[in-house]
Amino acid sequence: MNMQRNDWMGTPIGIPRDSSREQEVRLEMLLKAANRSKDRRWYAVRVWTGREIAVEDALVALGVETCLPMRMGPELRRRHRIIPPQPMPAIHGYVLVCMPPDGAVLGALRAIDYVVEVVGGLEHPMSLPDEEVMRFKALADAGLYDWQHEVQQRWRVGEKAGIGAGIFWGAACEILSCRSDGCGDAVVLISLLGKDVPVTVPLAILEKL
Repeated sequence: MNMQRNDWMGTPIGIPRDSSREQEVRLEMLLKAANRSKDRRWYAVRVWTGREIAVEDALVALGVETCLPMRMGPELRRRHRIIPPQPMPAIHGYVLVCMPPDGAVLGALRAIDYVVEVVGGLEHPMSLPDEEVMRFKALADAGLYDWQHEVQQRWRVGEKAGIGAGIFWGAACEILSCRSDGCGDAVVLISLLGKDVPVTVPLAILEKL
């Protein structure tokens, strides 16, 4: 987890050098909001897959508290070479941020490159309790979501499951695809505010309903 930092120099990663006035206003709002309110909650922000760390770095540079649980990915083989497992986000395409429950402030996140949207929308964003964010990070740090961590439960396409921790904690989902060896990830379909959203999650995060 990255705690708040108030001092920064230069142009933070993910922030355009030639910002429009609208972007400048949003960035100023983020800077002011980062430490303004004691009433802050955790929200999930959807970002471009593969750009999670860039988004986190840009937010931390602005003083926004973030959480991006990481895990070890798969061992890869390239042209007869073995590439050791590398760190990767526990859930691809999402970064957790701790911010005031203010739609205008949350909307200002769009000034950051690669940010797509706040999960749940700006009017009714989905928040997570601090305890759950801490638990999610602790489970990831303990290696529970590492690619090679084999789970006992085997899943089948079309089966219903629950998300046991993290960003979509408590949500029901349907298995779209998964491995048969109990390792790695599954692609699941989660219903959010009436919209079905495919998400890639570690098999270990799934629970029987």
